Amino acid sequence: MHDLILYRAPRTTDAQWLLALFTSASPGREHLPHDMLELQEHLQRQQWSSHWGDGESIVERDGAPVARIWVAWGASGVRVVDLSVAPGLRGEGLGRGIMSDLCDAADAAGLALELSVNTDNAVARHLYESLDFQPCMNAGDTSGLSLTMKRAAKEETIS
Repeated sequence: MHDLILYRAPRTTDAQWLLALFTSASPGREHLPHDMLELQEHLQRQQWSSHWGDGESIVERDGAPVARIWVAWGASGVRVVDLSVAPGLRGEGLGRGIMSDLCDAADAAGLALELSVNTDNAVARHLYESLDFQPCMNAGDTSGLSLTMKRAAKEETIS
């Protein structure tokens, strides 16, 4: 039996799940006070929303949230702002499936994809490279902590 995957807008009832996902995204956050985590998560979402728009989606599998993706669609390309998979589900192929869906949608629109990944996140870098993302120069990041990767739109071939 296939799992039912659904992309939907976030709801107010997702707040605690999103906070837990935010907390799990960086080692050490779990040691911070709850109020500080809530503030950091709120400020991050506010900043992304003002800079990238309302491209946040909750990914559900069989009715339960399993991931969050934030995507900014533009006339010249698609920016993957964030992809976070729930900690207990990492390594199951959810991220690959989500990114494959996004690549298909961008290809259908004739748009390139761009994202940034932490340089020390070898698992994510391998995933993106396997989907034909290529490293490129980081104009804005001179710290060396993140790597910008781009993927050109693929033309559909008719068989």
